Amino acid sequence: MKLMLASNGCQYLDWSPVAAAPSQSAIAAVLAGFVFAGIVVVLSVRAHSRPHAAQALKLLFTAFFGLAVTAYLLAELAGEQTCQRAGTTEVLAGAGLGTFSVITVTALTWLVVAYDWHENVLGFLHVLVFVSCGFVVLLLCTNAINYIGAELPGSSHVIADALAAGVAAFSIFGAAIWIWKRPQAEGTSVGKRSCEVSITEEKAVSWCAWAALGYLAVSSVATGVTTGLPGRMWRPTPAVWATYTAAGAALVLPLIVLALAINAFARTAPGQPEG
Repeated sequence: MKLMLASNGCQYLDWSPVAAAPSQSAIAAVLAGFVFAGIVVVLSVRAHSRPHAAQALKLLFTAFFGLAVTAYLLAELAGEQTCQRAGTTEVLAGAGLGTFSVITVTALTWLVVAYDWHENVLGFLHVLVFVSCGFVVLLLCTNAINYIGAELPGSSHVIADALAAGVAAFSIFGAAIWIWKRPQAEGTSVGKRSCEVSITEEKAVSWCAWAALGYLAVSSVATGVTTGLPGRMWRPTPAVWATYTAAGAALVLPLIVLALAINAFARTAPGQPEG
């Protein structure tokens, strides 16, 4: 296996979280800038359906804060000097980049409806959300497996690896079945216009936004606690229970948010306003 020497003197096999942190932080920051520009456009240009634009704004605000905080956490990782702590910090903070990127695409489904550009675009975005979720789930799975292997070298963790792979596969196939079988959103219309968002759709967006913000809070606090622990607690290896807990949380919590993001994308086009 290829041995890599990071800028802080740590030796890693194949890949270094410290060396990758600056570029990952830059990507998250650039995405946050694009999302902020989208928020400005939505607030400046009158939409065909303001209720649908409001749902898009909820998700865009969520994605903006998530990507901005993720960029900061990854930038902090660039200054890490304890090798084992760097891996834990990366596995906790790195999942936010993919998770909030998917939420950004989910927000786009509401924008194309809000601005009446839904023809032949909404279905494409539905596929794009699912494909994006598939890639993110794959990365989350490999990230958790590689993290356990790097933090606990020389020990057998076949069961943990198989469990992580099983969770990822179940999530992907479950999402595909859910998209295929789920009926159109139902619920009582809010307001007096036929283009209003149903209560079911509005709740789905709110659940997604609050779950994503909750995940952001948990990952931020966990990352802060991790970086605040003294280096001697990580040598020669961290506690086994702490490693499995971090890997499990970094895999399961984003999966919950991704599932809610799939449930929250816009499915129906707005009708014309009632006379």
